[in-house]
This record gives sequence, C-alpha cells and structure tokens, in this order.
Amino acid sequence: MQHLLNTASTAAPPIAEDGLWGPITKVNVEAFQSAYGLAVDGVVGKATGQKLLDKGDPYYGGHNYCYAYVPSY
Repeated sequence: MQHLLNTASTAAPPIAEDGLWGPITKVNVEAFQSAYGLAVDGVVGKATGQKLLDKGDPYYGGHNYCYAYVPSY
C-alpha cells in the first residue's frame, strides 16, 4: 500500500516502504484521499483502496499483485 501511495500521489512526502503504519503513512493517505475527492479519514477502505489500485504503479496495482491485499470493490 505504501508503494502504491508513493507512485500514485505527489501531494505529500514519499513514505518509507517498510510495511509499518505510522503517522507519515496516515498523512499520505489523507493527502491522497483529498486529492481524489474521497472521504478524508486516513483509512484505506474500499473506495481509497480501489483508487490506489487504479492510480498506483500498474505492476502492483490494477488486478495484479496488490489486488489481493488492498481493500477494493
């Protein structure tokens, strides 16, 4: 999810892709949600997850690797 955020959003500073949820990851999720007109709650639910899969690195996004791990529709 952090990799998808890094490749989908330029609004916030890049996140260390360490697999840990922290305040910088949450800020990036909120910035991503705001940029794409989603509810800004800092949670990667189905709407945010789907948008990350659509806008992030196509190698991992879409219906590829991350699809099984990121909430989506």
